Amino acid sequence: IVLADGTYASVTSTETVGGSGSAAEAEKMPHLRRLVSAGDILLGTVVCVTLTKISLKMDDVPGSTAAANRLVMASLLSIAGIGKLAEQRRGTRVGVYADCL
Repeated sequence: IVLADGTYASVTSTETVGGSGSAAEAEKMPHLRRLVSAGDILLGTVVCVTLTKISLKMDDVPGSTAAANRLVMASLLSIAGIGKLAEQRRGTRVGVYADCL
């Protein structure tokens, strides 16, 4: 390493930014959330499409109107959460627009 005054120096110690708290926090985070937060937007899109298809197929099941409504509402809530998670900027990753899902 060349210092500002033109002399050479060697690195004797290093620092890690973030510490062990961020690694422990990442371990507690669910896998899907960790991957979407890390920038795997394709995975988030596939999950949203899958939830939509399951919700639409629930209409074909006879006699389960209340259960279908609960599933549709839970799916919409999950899809909105995935979209919000994809919009967030984390570290060097740039967020995307939620309508890209």
